[in-house]
Amino acid sequence: TLVDRVLDAETALKPVALAIKAELLMADGKEGASKAALQSALKLDKDNPYIRWIRADLLADQKQYSLVEPIWTSFLNDQVFELPARRRLALLYFNRAISAKGRKSDVDFGKAVKAAELGLELEAKPSYLSHLVYGITLYGMGKNEEALQQIDKASDKASGESLELCREWERKVKDGEVEAWVYFRTFSHE
Repeated sequence: TLVDRVLDAETALKPVALAIKAELLMADGKEGASKAALQSALKLDKDNPYIRWIRADLLADQKQYSLVEPIWTSFLNDQVFELPARRRLALLYFNRAISAKGRKSDVDFGKAVKAAELGLELEAKPSYLSHLVYGITLYGMGKNEEALQQIDKASDKASGESLELCREWERKVKDGEVEAWVYFRTFSHE
């Protein structure tokens, strides 16, 4: 693969290539090999923002939210990463809320909506993903009509797999189905 060719070349891109390989391995269900590749990447360049970002994605996929939140929060003051970090945090709070019970879930649903709203406000012309994330978080708060309006806006801007994803969430809202956001299936379109 192209990633293996970069790794074989022993260039300065090796740490990032290892992190990308970790993502690909995780997507293939090879968790052990994924962790090993990520650890190698972190040993070479633990401060690299792309490697830290991929680490957070991998941890989120494993539902290790307490480890993920500070990583994504650390990106909020970075102009390049702020928007995707806000969307990721919104979905993290959503996922954590649906897995929790009681008061904690209400707090996380509120945090999810706020993070999604802030993400939406950062774009002059919000993308399909910002509308979709906002819609999902509104659904978590029980605001189904508003959620469907946002998902409809997302659908208007989406195409291909992204449009399929919007339609999937529209169906979930209409059917009252509550399911966690799956990071690797969806964030590959960002």
